[in-house]
Amino acid sequence: MPALRLDAAFAHLNLGDCHGNAAYTGIDPYFDDLFLMAAEKRFLSVERIVSTEELVKAVPPQALLVNRMMVDAVVEAPGGAHFTTAAPDYGRDEKFQRHYAEAASTEDGWREFVATYLSGGEDDYQAAVREFGASS
Repeated sequence: MPALRLDAAFAHLNLGDCHGNAAYTGIDPYFDDLFLMAAEKRFLSVERIVSTEELVKAVPPQALLVNRMMVDAVVEAPGGAHFTTAAPDYGRDEKFQRHYAEAASTEDGWREFVATYLSGGEDDYQAAVREFGASS
């Protein structure tokens, strides 16, 4: 069976540079590097963009999972893996994940979720998530 070729891949890691080199600093590296290598267009978001020099000093070599040849674009996106985890920066938001799954189970629920969390910008999303956490 031939390998699956992805149109696009999106990966989120903890630390990266502006060239697309990036490190995962948690204990489980997932498959982000494999997804990036299997895609035509590859997008990387990181919790924090640092200089290449700072990146290679900050982590052991085995944490440098992604290199610039696997990436077409980089963006700094603190909290970009929410509601999943970007350990050790933050853990999974189980309560919000359950809220998401419940909302996605009906058309009306999904419309409301999109209106509340996805129709604005990043600041709007973060504010709505904080409000959800405070109300639960």
